[in-house]
Amino acid sequence: MSNSQILKLYFLQYLFLVLCLPRLGFCAETDTITSNLVIKDPDTISSQGNVFKLGFFSLDNTTKNRYFGVFYSVSESTVIWVANRNNPIPDSSGSITISRNGNNVLMNGKGEIVWSSNVTTSSLDASAQLLSTGNLVLRENSSGRTLWESFGYPSNAFLPTLRLIDNINTGHKVVVSSWKSPTDPEVGSFTSGLQALKIPQIFTWNGNRPHWRSGPWNGKILIGVQDMYSAYLDGFTVENDTSGIFYFTAPEGIFLMRITLSSTGNLVQTLWNEQTQNWDITWLAPQNECDVYGTCGPFGSCNALNSHICSCLS
Repeated sequence: MSNSQILKLYFLQYLFLVLCLPRLGFCAETDTITSNLVIKDPDTISSQGNVFKLGFFSLDNTTKNRYFGVFYSVSESTVIWVANRNNPIPDSSGSITISRNGNNVLMNGKGEIVWSSNVTTSSLDASAQLLSTGNLVLRENSSGRTLWESFGYPSNAFLPTLRLIDNINTGHKVVVSSWKSPTDPEVGSFTSGLQALKIPQIFTWNGNRPHWRSGPWNGKILIGVQDMYSAYLDGFTVENDTSGIFYFTAPEGIFLMRITLSSTGNLVQTLWNEQTQNWDITWLAPQNECDVYGTCGPFGSCNALNSHICSCLS
C-alpha cells in the first residue's frame, strides 16, 4: 500500500470518528437503546419498517422547550407519546440512555434526570426497543422479560395494540390524557378510558365528572357509537381475562390510525391519507352539545337541531 493510500485510509477513519461518534443516533441504524448508546438531541432512532421515530422535538417554533417521545415518520409533527410532558428541557442539551440500574433515563445538559421509566429492577442488563406499533418497551436482555412499556403510560393518543385497562379488583386504569393545549403536552383536564364495572363502556371524564360515554359494549360494538357499524372500525374489542381485568384494544392494521383526546375533550379518530399526505378525520365524539354527558340533566330531552336544545320529557 502506498503512502498516499495509507494517508487516505487514516483520513477516512478520522472522518468517521468526527462525524459518527458524536452523532451515533444518525449513523447507527437501530431501533434499540442500550447502555452503550446515548441518544443526543436531535438524534432519532426508527422502528422496524420506519413507521415511528423516537427522539427530541419542539411543539412550538416560538419556544426552545424540547421534549422526548414517539412520533410518526410520515408526519413528525404528529406526536403519539411524550416522556417529559410535564418537564420540558429548555434547550437542546438533552440525552437519553439506559442507566446503571436498568432504567430509561432522560437527562438535561447538567446531567440532571428529567424523566425516568422508574421501575424497580435488579437487572443491570436492559435495553429499550421501539416496536413497529409505536410502543417503547424496556426489557431485561437475559430473559426478555418486559420491565416497562410506554403503552402502559399513554399520553393523549390511542393506537392499535394499546390497551385501555380497567382492573375492577384493584381500581388500576390505563387511560389516555389530554394535553393542556395543542402546543403544550402537559397533562390537561380530560381523560378517556374503559369503565368496566357492570357493563363495559368507554368514558371521557373532565376531572372526575363524566363528559361523554360510548354506550355499553354488547359483545360486538359500543351501541352508542353509530359509526361502529362502518368497516373502518372493525376489530375494536373489549375483553376480560377472567381475573377482573378488562381492556379495550384494536389489532395492528394495514392503515395508520390513531384516536386522539384533544385538549377540549373531543375524541378524534384519523387515518393517514397517503395521496394527500394528511390525516383524514373519520370519527369524532362528542359530535354536538347533546352528546355531552348530562347536558339537559337526568330527566331532560336534548335535541341539537332546536334553538333551545333542552326540553322536558312529555
